[in-house]
Amino acid sequence: MSKTVKELADELGVSRQRVQQIISKQVASKRPKKVAGQYLISPADESLIKGEIVGTRHAKVQANSKQLSDKLQASLQEEVANLKEQIHTKDRQIQAKDNQLEKMQKLLDQSQQLQLMAENKLKKLEAPHNEPESSSESESDQIHKRAPEKSGVAENTPERSSSFWGRLFGSYK
Repeated sequence: MSKTVKELADELGVSRQRVQQIISKQVASKRPKKVAGQYLISPADESLIKGEIVGTRHAKVQANSKQLSDKLQASLQEEVANLKEQIHTKDRQIQAKDNQLEKMQKLLDQSQQLQLMAENKLKKLEAPHNEPESSSESESDQIHKRAPEKSGVAENTPERSSSFWGRLFGSYK
């Protein structure tokens, strides 16, 4: 069954002029027959025209998809570069934080050592000078021995407690 140019154009979703353009590009011997000023398109001619339209659409789709894939690839490469830069920045920040933590740990260790040294000096100053320290006496024994001495001193002197600085440097009388 033969179709007109308009029927074929409507079926393919293209304009009538596009179908006529494809027909005019064909060799004169392969063109459809013209009857009463209209082309009557046979099924064989219809398949040739459909092939041309589909091939043109396919080429356009391929060109568009190529452009889109190139744009997408460029966009992805740019994003990857940005992410790599962010990772590099984060690595530097982490390294700086690691250095800070290391310094803080050293300072903490030093502070603890100084505190321990200060406590040891205070213990030495609080210990009576006339008593030799023996390793056999425990700290609790030393505390019990010192407690009566302090109470005796407290009985002889009016209520006067030694200040921290007084205990540290000794009282000047």
